Amino acid sequence: MSLNEESQTLVNLLIKELRVAIPRSYKELCEEFPDICGFAIATTPVLEFVDPIFQRGSELPVDVKEAGGILRFWPPEWKVMNQTERNDSFGENVQQAIKNINAYSEATDYEFDGDIGNAFWSGLLELLTELRSSGKLGEKNDEHYLTIWEAGSDEAMLYSASEQLNSPELHQRVLQMNQ
Repeated sequence: MSLNEESQTLVNLLIKELRVAIPRSYKELCEEFPDICGFAIATTPVLEFVDPIFQRGSELPVDVKEAGGILRFWPPEWKVMNQTERNDSFGENVQQAIKNINAYSEATDYEFDGDIGNAFWSGLLELLTELRSSGKLGEKNDEHYLTIWEAGSDEAMLYSASEQLNSPELHQRVLQMNQ
């Protein structure tokens, strides 16, 4: 089932706001914390929030830095430091777009975690791929991990995003970590 026009417009507006907010946030975070080795966009199955989270290399034990491991590649284990916690919003327009989608879902009984959710996650992954390719989210190498973390859900989104957003070698390290 495809989205109706109003739903697609709401999703497109959120992706448009994220196109500005994500690279701005990443740049600000890298200026403040130049040792970022992991960056993810965290969200939930029903879009309660969309926040950047990250892992700093200096916060990792030496053995984890060298070998990888759960602290390096597993966003649920990262020390969650996002713009909101640093008294700087991750874009008021992003928050408003989320509210608009949720209000629409409630008013129309249109389940977010179905078609709207799939359209959002596909759009977010496409956006992150574009931002990574243009260099706005760091280089695609074994030192910079990028993914999407859907809190409160299984790891399917994290692994799918990891495969598309990282080098094959880095993605294999992520998979090996969880075997």
